[in-house]
Amino acid sequence: MIKKILPFVPVALIFLFLITVLILFNLEKGRNSHVLFFPLDGMNGKNAEIRNIYRSSDPKHRIDLFISELILGPVELELNSFMPEGTKIKASIWSGNSLYLDFNKDFILDTPRIPLSYTEKIDYLQRNIKFNFPHIKEIVVTVEGQIPGSEFYYDSEKIDS
Repeated sequence: MIKKILPFVPVALIFLFLITVLILFNLEKGRNSHVLFFPLDGMNGKNAEIRNIYRSSDPKHRIDLFISELILGPVELELNSFMPEGTKIKASIWSGNSLYLDFNKDFILDTPRIPLSYTEKIDYLQRNIKFNFPHIKEIVVTVEGQIPGSEFYYDSEKIDS
């Protein structure tokens, strides 16, 4: 009886190994659900929507994907985006509990659709990141490498006009 089963043991072990590898590979891939907060129409209050975002094995890439989803704006019509069209992440650095984000100058543009100040946009961004990534304690946001409103901030739009 054992002699009949013995030739199938290596095949069964290889089959079991392949199934285990496939399961572990599929656990790494897929999507995670994240909660994204956006201002309500008229900017009176905020609401949330759940978005499934690709799950990457690299934590920094996960944060970049999440911020890209915030830039795209809400799916629900009664919500407004808090980042103007054309906003792009120029750089992001994640070090320990700190996240440093640099956006292009479109981030601070005033548009009729988004009547939020720069600080309100930062507040929405920070609330979203801290809610979905609680291990991040500090978020530093710059525009074109500078902190708007700081003493040495150089606004090229004002100088060009």
